[in-house]
Amino acid sequence: MSKVKKLLEANETIACLLTESINNIGNSTKLILNNGQTIIIHKSISSVLKEIAEFYALDLKILRKKQQIYTHSKYYVPLPLSKNLLLIPIKTKVPLVPKDPSLSYINYYSIKEIDKYNPIVYLSNGVKIKCLNSLDTLKKRYNQGQICHKLMDVSNKYMDYSHLRPATRGDLEKLREEMLLYQQELIKKLIEGKFTDIK
Repeated sequence: MSKVKKLLEANETIACLLTESINNIGNSTKLILNNGQTIIIHKSISSVLKEIAEFYALDLKILRKKQQIYTHSKYYVPLPLSKNLLLIPIKTKVPLVPKDPSLSYINYYSIKEIDKYNPIVYLSNGVKIKCLNSLDTLKKRYNQGQICHKLMDVSNKYMDYSHLRPATRGDLEKLREEMLLYQQELIKKLIEGKFTDIK
């Protein structure tokens, strides 16, 4: 079993995945946990993402396509991988050669605050991450993560099976309509820049 899957099996929470270039090894990933522990994995960040998705039995391609629809954005979409792991992409490295990875991923739930004046993310474990995107872009990515989180909340709200009553077609249609309306409202707020609860 890989290091990544062992960590997930142990219920460790990932705070961020940072792309790294290590001499004589090449593309690697610095994985920082919520408890502050840092682990270097000698694999590209895309390979690590695939391992995480496999652990949760998810298809990254399908997940990205869904997020593109929800956020009305073609690139750099949030990745909801589990109830405590929602990754938002940020640029942390200048590519040295073509196809050199420059994107890293921060767990939305591990963000303590975003600097008011500079594109810097402060994590709840005390780690500070400098972003190469503009502050506006960083806030946009955060807002997209917020939309994704709220949509997940809505989905989970309707997944309470404690009443054990079989859902009718009418129930499912009503649920679909409510979720579409909620999604449209969230997207409208994002476009109008009305999310004001950035930490």
